Amino acid sequence: MSTNETAREEVVLSREAEERLLDLGREVFGSGFPDPERSAGISSAMVKAAARRSHREPLPAELVDALTWSSETFTEYERYVREARFARRMGYLAACAAIVVALGAAMWWSVGSMAPSPDEPPPIVEDNQTPRRVPAPEVVPDSPGPESTPEPTVEVAALDLRGRSPVRGETVPDTGDLPVIPAGRLDLTVTLPIGSEEGEYDVAVLSSPGAPLMTAQAQAKLADQNVVLPTRIDLSDVEPGRYYLGVRRGEFPWSYYGIEVR
Repeated sequence: MSTNETAREEVVLSREAEERLLDLGREVFGSGFPDPERSAGISSAMVKAAARRSHREPLPAELVDALTWSSETFTEYERYVREARFARRMGYLAACAAIVVALGAAMWWSVGSMAPSPDEPPPIVEDNQTPRRVPAPEVVPDSPGPESTPEPTVEVAALDLRGRSPVRGETVPDTGDLPVIPAGRLDLTVTLPIGSEEGEYDVAVLSSPGAPLMTAQAQAKLADQNVVLPTRIDLSDVEPGRYYLGVRRGEFPWSYYGIEVR
């Protein structure tokens, strides 16, 4: 459009309209209308100022004309527009970074102000009164504590019933070959007669059948081809003498063997 044909009007372009103008005119106006002498008289300063203007400001009418028939002016305007956009983005990012730093500093200051201040030392008050003598604490001798009762000694004993026959009658036979076990607390291992079976057994020491002095239960197991019955019995209160040792598995009848307690 020539200046002599119609009055020039200033044009207000939004960012989207400007972008469409640049995209549509890049191929046509960018190289289709060479004007190396810049016959329109548009200076680079005017082009640069127009590219950096606010989109609310109108674009000069003579520049609009030059953009449509001067490829050099169009190319220069497009370059300045790109530079201006890049500068605006960098300014926006810098502003965002400054805001983040300011918020972080404010939060740090807020947290630091809420921290408890160190306790001040108590004031020193001078006392001009005569110091009073403080009586020494009374020393109370340690009262003797209760004497600890030593654990009773547990003896280990063994009783071998292999080859021995159960005793029949109400009296232990007065023979000199009865097996001997000590009086006291015993970890007693009884080797049961040949043919005995594993399982749970009742054990008793009796003065006569039906009159037990103590009873216990134990589990018989096979060891070295023998059935052994480990049990713990307490004969501390049993007087030395001849007694019965009774063993019974399950609901079977009792078998009594003569023993001597010393």
